[in-house]
Amino acid sequence: MRPLLLACTLALLAASLPAAAQRILPADIRVGLLEEVRYPNILISNRWHRLAPGSTIHTRDNRILTPNSVRGRGWVAYNFDHFKQVRGVWMLTEQEIATLESRGYEFRDD
Repeated sequence: MRPLLLACTLALLAASLPAAAQRILPADIRVGLLEEVRYPNILISNRWHRLAPGSTIHTRDNRILTPNSVRGRGWVAYNFDHFKQVRGVWMLTEQEIATLESRGYEFRDD
């Protein structure tokens, strides 16, 4: 009886892991195409912005990168602090892009 109960519990926990891994993006985000990072500046959708002190750059699997380790281009969500400096950057997954598009965000590579 106990092995069956343990197996069922482990199966339920394993099934809930992907749901727990989904991240919640802040409400005040903008979306854009991350093109380059030259600390302390970041190029998003052909506009240079300054990174705020203590800003974070999150990968698609939610690890935090240092600005000098960012490579390549990709769609991101980002927000600003009260000094109009970039506070946070989140590299978006395909699922997050689809969710944001359904909420009215536009993804254009101009």
